[in-house]
Amino acid sequence: MSVVGKDDGIMKQWVESLGLMYFPMNVEFFIYPRFNTLSRKLLFPLFLMGRITTNLITLIKIIALCRKIKPDLIHTNVGPISVGYYASRILKIKHVWHLREFQDLDFGMKFFPSKNSYTSRLKRSDCVICVSKAVARHFNQSQESVIYNGVYSRSCAPPIKNKENYLLFAANLQPSKGIEEALSAYLKLKVLDQTGIKFFIIGDGKPEYVDKLKSIAGEQMRNGNIQFFGYRDDIPRWMQRAKAVIVASEHEGFGRVAAEAMFNGSLVVGKKSAGTAELLEPWHGSQIALLFMDEESLVERMIEAAFMDGGRYTQTVLAAQQKAVECFSIEGNAEHVLEIYTRLVNLPEQPT
Repeated sequence: MSVVGKDDGIMKQWVESLGLMYFPMNVEFFIYPRFNTLSRKLLFPLFLMGRITTNLITLIKIIALCRKIKPDLIHTNVGPISVGYYASRILKIKHVWHLREFQDLDFGMKFFPSKNSYTSRLKRSDCVICVSKAVARHFNQSQESVIYNGVYSRSCAPPIKNKENYLLFAANLQPSKGIEEALSAYLKLKVLDQTGIKFFIIGDGKPEYVDKLKSIAGEQMRNGNIQFFGYRDDIPRWMQRAKAVIVASEHEGFGRVAAEAMFNGSLVVGKKSAGTAELLEPWHGSQIALLFMDEESLVERMIEAAFMDGGRYTQTVLAAQQKAVECFSIEGNAEHVLEIYTRLVNLPEQPT
């Protein structure tokens, strides 16, 4: 196996440490931001020509690489990149397209040249993998195309820890992650709450946006009830001890934070939308999470999490952890993808 990627640093070192070949190449997404200023509209032709030129050069390099190493298939591991698809069609190599995001709903982007053109390319791929039923529906793919992401090894599920009195929000600090709604709900909770539960926030964002969030937090931050911890590389430890993990994003393609929290034995309070709601569906008839629709119901779910009795709490997080081990393990993901590889390589070439 060989890997083509944009990163020439840590990713390259990690791939090569596995005994695989890594080829850094500059690849640009086939999506672009919506116009919100006149200058963006005026500069769009230059922006577009730059991306087309970059991807054309990369396409030529990938074709040359494929002729040298002769792969059985090309796996494009992210939705907005199309150069792997074009190389596969030119060389008549099997192509797998792995869709991990909505692209428009979550990133606010537009498809180039259109969504219809993009879905037509998907139809001409040999296999499309979607990370959730929500993503599959968004691109008119069958439910059989769904392979959930693997977040941890099955053996990594820890025993359920004693919980500390805090709610945890762990994500990139940007509007699409629902952090403002979560903060506002917590502030309303503090008017009603007698438990002294705190709200911990882990994640980075643009400095001006983080300053805005701290301004919203106001007095509750100054008295220590709301705490910002910035980027951390030990999030599992924080999840394992949190009373609940808040997942407030409106448009998660998969909902990785929810899956990681389930694996780590934490109660998830999740938005009832897109991939998050799908991951938090009951498991063998057992409730595995608390779902909310809006800010008011989020306040109610926060209170419910804070006051949930120990027996129900343990039953809920254990069922969630069992679902995570069964559905979101690295081993399970690899097994399903390998099945696709084997099937495609053994298929005869399709007539052109």
